[in-house]
Amino acid sequence: MAGGLCVVFTATTLGCATAPPKDPEAGASEVIRPHRLERLGVFEPRPAGRRDVIDYVGIDRILKNIVVLSGPSLRRRAIRPRPSTGTRIVLGHVSPFRLEGNKVTFSRMTPAQRDAVFANLEDLISFGNQVEITRLPRSAQLAYWFNLHNMLVISEILKRYPIRVPRRLKLGPQSLPFHDAPVVTIHGIALSLRDIRVGIVYRHWPDPRVMYGFFHGDLASPSIRNHAYKADTVWADLDKNAGKFVNALRGVHRRIRDPIALVSPIYGEAKAALFPVWPDDLIEHLNAFAGPSVTSLLEEAPSVAFGPYEERIADMVGGEASMPSRMVSMSALLSGSPYHRMVGEFVVKYQLLARRLRHGTVTVEDLSSDDETSKDEDGDDG
Repeated sequence: MAGGLCVVFTATTLGCATAPPKDPEAGASEVIRPHRLERLGVFEPRPAGRRDVIDYVGIDRILKNIVVLSGPSLRRRAIRPRPSTGTRIVLGHVSPFRLEGNKVTFSRMTPAQRDAVFANLEDLISFGNQVEITRLPRSAQLAYWFNLHNMLVISEILKRYPIRVPRRLKLGPQSLPFHDAPVVTIHGIALSLRDIRVGIVYRHWPDPRVMYGFFHGDLASPSIRNHAYKADTVWADLDKNAGKFVNALRGVHRRIRDPIALVSPIYGEAKAALFPVWPDDLIEHLNAFAGPSVTSLLEEAPSVAFGPYEERIADMVGGEASMPSRMVSMSALLSGSPYHRMVGEFVVKYQLLARRLRHGTVTVEDLSSDDETSKDEDGDDG
């Protein structure tokens, strides 16, 4: 089978559908209006005891081909890349958090891979309109919503790539924001990405771990995994994503000479549903997944606040076109592409991770071959 969604039921079997291969605190104030929540009530889980199995074979295949694994965070800000010889322009990612979180290779997708993304998404949508999602086991429903949401994010970005900041996209005839525009219709209900997250999942699965199943398309996001979510492993995968995010700088960090713990603005969107006693519920959740560094930071911090939102796209080149639209010297173009620079930085990161694994710690070193000194997690953003 070239791709597609295979659905296996206990009593009956459906064949596999074949297919060609804002500001930092914006999330805290954005809500779904009551009339929207009422419409979304049709997606309230009502499991019927059926033991249905969904095998996302096509999605597994495409994600394994388009997702670059970043490994765990070193909790060190990457220094700003130096401009190429003959120019002051730095192409690609410059964020100090750029080496955190898995990346999607939008800039290098082949036509076959693009077709596979769109085809697998269509299979997901078709399945959602043929089957009563709410009658599936709760873990199967949760996995479905994660996969639908994340494939929608990848698809909508891919249609418009190259783009630098997904959340600034305006979609549809009404030019609605990326996360609020209707992008899919399931059983006659038009859904936005935020509808799926807040109006369905956060509403009916009030467990903070569900936050980490959603890929937002940018550097601030929980990681996109290189395989689909599945009913029997969904909570284990969420635990892994939660641990990596909480212990990454984009999850929790602080600036030098500032004792306040800065947490991801993504927690703001989930505040009402998942952290009703703020910030106590959030701190309890963070401590459940925190390693020694984050635990110490939270113990010393007198309060928490939202940090900056790392809004640049979670790809390897920062959403740059293959050839820059602005004037760049030939020597700059020949000195290395943003993609290859990121690959080199990841190689250095993995060398440091391997050293940490062998010795239990890592000496203070830059995530670059530059001579500049990189700040640690309490340093400036760079």
